[in-house]
Amino acid sequence: MSGNALRILAIAPVSRGFGIVVLDASGTPLDWRVKEIHVEPEQKNARCVYEVNKLIEAHRPQVLVLENYRAPGAKKRKRVKELLDALTELATDSGVGVATYGPRDVRAALDLPPGANKDKVAAEVAKRISILRKRVPKLRRLWESERYVMPIFIAGALALTHLSRTQRKDER
Repeated sequence: MSGNALRILAIAPVSRGFGIVVLDASGTPLDWRVKEIHVEPEQKNARCVYEVNKLIEAHRPQVLVLENYRAPGAKKRKRVKELLDALTELATDSGVGVATYGPRDVRAALDLPPGANKDKVAAEVAKRISILRKRVPKLRRLWESERYVMPIFIAGALALTHLSRTQRKDER
């Protein structure tokens, strides 16, 4: 990878672990998956930080993209807020830039209405990252839990949001 090539690592924490998407400057996906963390609840954040550190070492991203839990419309549990803060600190200590985007930023970057649900976000991500098309989760019914692959699409949406923001800055 050349010194000026952008590599984005986006992380979307969920109760069972986190989703990841790694994009290069052209928007090509280099890695995507759900990483499950099976430890006692009080150890979950420390284990997530350890696993994200391994991803930083493996992918050497220029930026770590996370959800801004302080943004309007963001809803995160206390443990996930603490994890997002710990991941920000990890990235900073590792010399990796950090970018955070709220749900409204993500929907705007994907040309979706502010109230679009996660299913619509996933469908739009799949349009832009074609390799994920076959993995788009079935629409969730109200009584069903979130689909296993949804964190990949949320991480993808965060990565695409950052990519669109950096491309707009480069055009100026």
